[in-house]
Amino acid sequence: MEHGREARLEMGARRYSVIIEQTSSGFSAYSPDVAGCAAVGDTREETRWNFQDALAAHFEAMREVGEPIPEPSASVDYVEVAAQVFRKKYSEATCVAAG
Repeated sequence: MEHGREARLEMGARRYSVIIEQTSSGFSAYSPDVAGCAAVGDTREETRWNFQDALAAHFEAMREVGEPIPEPSASVDYVEVAAQVFRKKYSEATCVAAG
């Protein structure tokens, strides 16, 4: 019975950090805990769902070849830094159309 319980625990849900970045054509996602798994999408939400599906497929492939599923270990935190946005000022002379 203990063996069956361990198997159920092994198949339990785990929570992985996911990094979603905007790209020139949409969004991409990866987890620092799982090398070689990534996904893309047109929106953040679509990318998150695509990554969840990709991660499940990635883990299934790992199980098939006997590789251990990595434990989630990455943590996410934020720091605040004073940042000033510089915008180029255009004079009226540079905005005048030729003609």
